[in-house]
Amino acid sequence: MRNLVLERLVVDRLVLERLVLERMRWAALVAAAMVLTGCGGDSDPAEGPTNNASCSAASDSYQPFDAANYANQIARVDAYNAIKKTRKSGSFSAADFGDLNAVDGANKTPSDNTLAALYVETASLAEKVAGRKDDHAYAVSYNAGSAGAYLDELIRSAITQGAAADAVTRNAVGSIDWHGQRIDKGLQHFFYLSVFHEMLLGARKNWDEAFGYYGRDADGDPSGGISATVASRDDNCGLGIDDIIFAKLIEAKCELDKALTAAGTDSVDPTTVPALDKLIKQIDLQLLTVFALSAAREFRDLPTSDKPSIKLIEGRVFFGILEPFMIENNSADAAFVRAEVDKDVPSEVDTAAIVTKITAAFGLEQTFADCN
Repeated sequence: MRNLVLERLVVDRLVLERLVLERMRWAALVAAAMVLTGCGGDSDPAEGPTNNASCSAASDSYQPFDAANYANQIARVDAYNAIKKTRKSGSFSAADFGDLNAVDGANKTPSDNTLAALYVETASLAEKVAGRKDDHAYAVSYNAGSAGAYLDELIRSAITQGAAADAVTRNAVGSIDWHGQRIDKGLQHFFYLSVFHEMLLGARKNWDEAFGYYGRDADGDPSGGISATVASRDDNCGLGIDDIIFAKLIEAKCELDKALTAAGTDSVDPTTVPALDKLIKQIDLQLLTVFALSAAREFRDLPTSDKPSIKLIEGRVFFGILEPFMIENNSADAAFVRAEVDKDVPSEVDTAAIVTKITAAFGLEQTFADCN
């Protein structure tokens, strides 16, 4: 099993202090590296311009190589935010799901605020979801090639079934809230896979896209998407993961820029750039850990919740993000959790065992114990 103890995210004040020192150290190193390697020079025009400020690992803002690079990613996150706002509205109804047969996938801007239009018509969001693969090495034996197809079917079926759910009691299995959560968490799964996918491509344009998919705005404020989920777990657990991921995205961007400038190419294999490879793995593990905390929280709260069925579906879809990793590291525990989360009667789910197995898989027993 991977040594998660060494990279676990128990982010206390000492860790944050080390982060500040690390960023100060990198500021000095980067300043020297810019003189020696020309970091921050012009890139291939097709990749978008870069400049000296864009290569400062100590920056408190993300300065894209070219803002046009992540316009579509921001639009997709905004569509998710709109879906989430509709789902949380007190007036949320079956009509808000819309009709998949009436939307036009060729559009770049949704024709209305129905979930169907936001999903299918926003900057090829549905198309990107359907085509997404899971690039994690540990997912090869699971659903690496079909992850996107699974998520697209999950979201489309939720839209269709939600649109026909008027007669179902709100908050029950098969209700509008149930299907709304399937869409919400399914899109979070897509954004998580997309951040990792774009980082691995090792190009300036793709790094901007990875940042766009994360969902935090360039000035550092959480604007939605999975960044908002990270910020929520920070609040629940007294952590600082969102700030750390933001800083690492900036630091890794500089490492990528330096490597590309030195190589004189448009892309590099991140595994050949040790500092970049390490940062990508850290960012990905931190995100995976946030989803582990999120899944554990849903199942911990399920027995006392007045919406146990909604807690169950949230936890079930979150577990789908964790499942490939858990299968690789402890297939028996993964199989146990899957069997439990697939039950539709909340009172029959062994929530305590689920929490124990998920937190143990990621070395998060104490961290989760401190979460409210």
